[in-house]
Amino acid sequence: MKTLYLVRHAKSSRDNPMLPDKDRPLNVRGKRDASRAAKKLAKPDLILSSPARGALTTAELFAKKLDYKVHDIVIGKRLYAASPDDLLEVSAEVSYRRALELAPGNALVLHQSGFLVGNMGRFDEGIGLGRRAVEQDPLSASAYFFLGLTLWTAVRRAEAVAALRKALELAPQYAAAHAWLSIVLLEQGGNDEALAEALREPEEWGRLFALAVIHHAAGRQAESDEALHELARKYSDVAAYQVAQAHGARGEVAPAFEWLERAFTQRDPGIFWTKVDPLLRSLHADPRWEVFLRKVRLAD
Repeated sequence: MKTLYLVRHAKSSRDNPMLPDKDRPLNVRGKRDASRAAKKLAKPDLILSSPARGALTTAELFAKKLDYKVHDIVIGKRLYAASPDDLLEVSAEVSYRRALELAPGNALVLHQSGFLVGNMGRFDEGIGLGRRAVEQDPLSASAYFFLGLTLWTAVRRAEAVAALRKALELAPQYAAAHAWLSIVLLEQGGNDEALAEALREPEEWGRLFALAVIHHAAGRQAESDEALHELARKYSDVAAYQVAQAHGARGEVAPAFEWLERAFTQRDPGIFWTKVDPLLRSLHADPRWEVFLRKVRLAD
């Protein structure tokens, strides 16, 4: 397991009060304290820094003490005045890029990197990485599953169906694969086939989610309501994002936003999918959409 250390820049100089915060250098005490603090840590795999002068100088002092090459420090513009979510997102992307450099043929690194960048809206890059993953490990159900999801968000439904079917061929009980395949089949117009696929989903939360969407599309509102109610009642703590998706698919904007807020509060990993999620298109025209994207740091 990796350990993430968050280090505040050392004491900065106030000799020139006209300097912006990001341009202030470290003072003598700051440089001394940074060097001392660095001795308490082991050599890191990766050092990230904002471009602010004090932060970057602190990072360089740490690097020198920890036998880490200064020119290998990764500077991220988003790290200046970053939120905790910004820190995690930037760290994740940089870590995967570093992993790709170190293990360009690793299928796990490839398909997770592809899913990551696909969720950022960089579909061609994400799909390319996903295809490399299945080439490297053609028996990986996970690689086909995540490729299928990226293809779906890119509105390449036929290819998404093929990838998800391959995932299920390799692992018939793969969690949520039947559910997502049913959603894509529904979008292709195969209502009956979608329903049959949803009923094969072994995970109850995934099955209820898919049924709420499929029954609504078929005009079976009572059945859709029942599935959505059960999903919210039983799985509000682990599937808040899926509840939001179901409301979005049903065109119910207000409750969709309510459940997105709950998912955000719970740090549901699905939140990272919000910007590109086809099931949330009904929310895009609402003024709360851009506000929420900014809140979760996914706005352009």
